[in-house]
Amino acid sequence: MPVSHEFNADISIMGVKARATYTSAVKYLEVEPDRSLAVPSAYTAVTDDENQPEVKTPVQKEIEVILSKDELTARDMSRLARLNEKNAVGSRENHPWRLWKELLSLSRKTPHQKDSAYWNKMPDPSR
Repeated sequence: MPVSHEFNADISIMGVKARATYTSAVKYLEVEPDRSLAVPSAYTAVTDDENQPEVKTPVQKEIEVILSKDELTARDMSRLARLNEKNAVGSRENHPWRLWKELLSLSRKTPHQKDSAYWNKMPDPSR
């Protein structure tokens, strides 16, 4: 069960600028479940409809191939970090809120792109 952490820092203090990146990986050898916890009542048996395999993207398949290895090298971890980032960006691209934000940014940019002659034709509300 490998877990990776990636920290990026851009620092600027009194004219001195620095950029740092730190990547690390942790692999748990043993995981013990907490048997004292009660099983949630929301757990239900899986039906045949839910048993169908989900369609995986090539990026997800490549992530699974890397995670299936027993020994992960530094190269594997950096590749895994890049693939995870690509996978996260891909899931965000088609989100409906992203389209809404683009629409808002377009509507906010439009007044600044108008020529001053356009604004001079507008009636002055103070008169």
